[in-house]
Amino acid sequence: MNLTKNLAFSYPLAIGLIISLITSIHACTIKITPEKSSGTIGEEIKVLISVRNQHIPCPLDITASEISVDGGKILSQTDWNKKSATEYEKSLIVKLTAEPKTLISVKRVCDIKTSQTTAQIEVKNNSPSDFKTINLALKETTTKLLDGLGKLHSLRANLETLNKQEKDPKTKKKISDLIAQIDSVVKHSKKFVTQCSLLLKGL
Repeated sequence: MNLTKNLAFSYPLAIGLIISLITSIHACTIKITPEKSSGTIGEEIKVLISVRNQHIPCPLDITASEISVDGGKILSQTDWNKKSATEYEKSLIVKLTAEPKTLISVKRVCDIKTSQTTAQIEVKNNSPSDFKTINLALKETTTKLLDGLGKLHSLRANLETLNKQEKDPKTKKKISDLIAQIDSVVKHSKKFVTQCSLLLKGL
């Protein structure tokens, strides 16, 4: 009688231990490695993600991994690369967009256990804050814009000369289309150029 009672109490406990063991075995190991631990707003940082499955086969496909970025933006990413029977890697290029930190998270949700890891990149804003520095930056930026528009005008003149010499109809058509696009840009930028010039005078 006592043996029957002991077995009755032990059976649920044993089942619980087995379930716990299975849950632990089936958990994925996720590692997120940014190339830098800190950066500035606008900076682009490479991030390596690796996932190791603890069993073969894993019921959750590697492409089902959920990647999210808070305080940043994914500019590009590679496909998952299978390194071994249980290990996968991929890399991201993340642009930092907000202070004080960018959080990169990887989550894998399956029926047995959800695995999730988050990495953090400290973010600072290095934009100038005093009037003298801002004024200088505005002057340099405005000058570059005006120089760029001047170069665009020169390139248009070169294209027009080239178009007169070109014999191939297809190439001639491409050059003509490019000239038309430049003319459109110049037309819409005349007011902009005037405003930039006035701004530069006031700096």
